[in-house]
Amino acid sequence: MKDYEVLQVRFGAILCVLAAHLVFLPLDLGFMSSLPISADARRKGEETISDYDVVAAGFDAGNANHDVSQNIDALLKPLTKADGTVLDILDLGCAGGRDLVEFARRGHRPVGLEGSSGFCELARRKVTGISPAIEVWQQNLC
Repeated sequence: MKDYEVLQVRFGAILCVLAAHLVFLPLDLGFMSSLPISADARRKGEETISDYDVVAAGFDAGNANHDVSQNIDALLKPLTKADGTVLDILDLGCAGGRDLVEFARRGHRPVGLEGSSGFCELARRKVTGISPAIEVWQQNLC
């Protein structure tokens, strides 16, 4: 288990930040399937993931040069100190990994979590060769 100081959740363009310590479970998030979610809601979640797989490459290409530095500045400013604090960042819904690369470039230790296999593949390619290594985990949270 690892403590994460930042939890970034993306819903479209909205960034929600939980700045408290969070103990994240190991890779096996199978417990999610036991949560009381209706069959209809689960089906819709699966359809959404499938749709993301279809559009992943186009979405990633269309956002590749989008400057998100002021968003990341605003996200990290209240969480970092002048002493150069290094954060462990869990990026839920990391898509193609653009923000993972930026977090690492700024000296932090990001981990990506994504439901779409298409986005995971793109993110893993993007972070290959970055040191220290950046993990990208695939997990359907629907």
